[in-house]
Amino acid sequence: MLHKYLTLGGVTTYLDILAGLLTNKGYCVHLIAGVDEKNRALMESLESSGLNLIPVPNSRNIGAMSKNILKEILRLRRNKRVDIIHSHHRLTHLLGKFVSTVSPIPLLLTVHEFKNDQEFLTRIWKNERMTVPSHALKQHLMTQYSVKDKKIKVIPNALKNKISLDGKKLEWLRQNVFNTADVIYVGYIGRVCYEKGLDTIIESMQLVRRADANIKFRIFGDGPLLEDLKIECEKMGFNPDEVFQGVTHHVNEVLELLDIFLAPSRNESFCISAVEALRASRPVIAGRVGGLTEVIKDETTGFLIEPGNARKLADKILLLSSKKQLRLKLGQQGRQRFEEKFTLPSFYKNYVRQYDQLVKQNP
Repeated sequence: MLHKYLTLGGVTTYLDILAGLLTNKGYCVHLIAGVDEKNRALMESLESSGLNLIPVPNSRNIGAMSKNILKEILRLRRNKRVDIIHSHHRLTHLLGKFVSTVSPIPLLLTVHEFKNDQEFLTRIWKNERMTVPSHALKQHLMTQYSVKDKKIKVIPNALKNKISLDGKKLEWLRQNVFNTADVIYVGYIGRVCYEKGLDTIIESMQLVRRADANIKFRIFGDGPLLEDLKIECEKMGFNPDEVFQGVTHHVNEVLELLDIFLAPSRNESFCISAVEALRASRPVIAGRVGGLTEVIKDETTGFLIEPGNARKLADKILLLSSKKQLRLKLGQQGRQRFEEKFTLPSFYKNYVRQYDQLVKQNP
């Protein structure tokens, strides 16, 4: 497996899950990826899944990064039998295509995000077999880059059915983060950026407070908008250190203590955090965009709103906050949808089928 850079988020969660499934079934999985020390916890989590992590020092110099990743691919190829190359980033798609051509080794590409640029480079690999997590992303690749329908397989991302909770961490969060009695906690977990609609959440906070002071917001994550949004929070009279709780590696424990989960994205190919919320039986208010419309069913597992509409976001938060039975009903239906659509058996079988077909085509 190839990836440009490990960072906390959906792609790393996906790699962790897929690698764990494969190694448990006897596959030998190597992951070549850019890393740095601040992501030590991610590296340890992936290695605990049983894969062999081959770290490449992260660099902003694309040429140096490409050279180092390619060097590790070729070194692995010399020392081990490699049956499949599975790439997860546009840069490594190109490197994987090069190695696949000269070796040859079957190549599978997984496209995780919407992109609208670098059409020339995409032409180099667009005829390879690829997977995507949503029909919305498949349609985007066909429209934007003229990728043929038969080249793309939709395999929704998946999670373990059982939720494991760290009791000590749960209690710490209850005492230090979710420590006000008789309030509704509304939260977000993920990257703090424009695409994820974090500015919409901040704008909605003021609208919500005017109607109900017993609703509190908790945001977990990091990203380019963090400092600006902290300043905006302070201007509104909120304590930014109370609202913004930094990066968390304890998503399940946070979801256990939240009442409502927010995913008001402007651009989203899938959204694994929304699936985590469904698994935890939490209602989700999400942006009506891309793959989110394939995860969240409007008025069944939560609500879909137009991106950037803080008034509508606030209205839905207030509605759910005032109606406990509705929250419970949507949460239960969300859990049911998770069990029907986003569990591991079909996810694993679909990927193994892709691998088997590629190996048969390239004996």
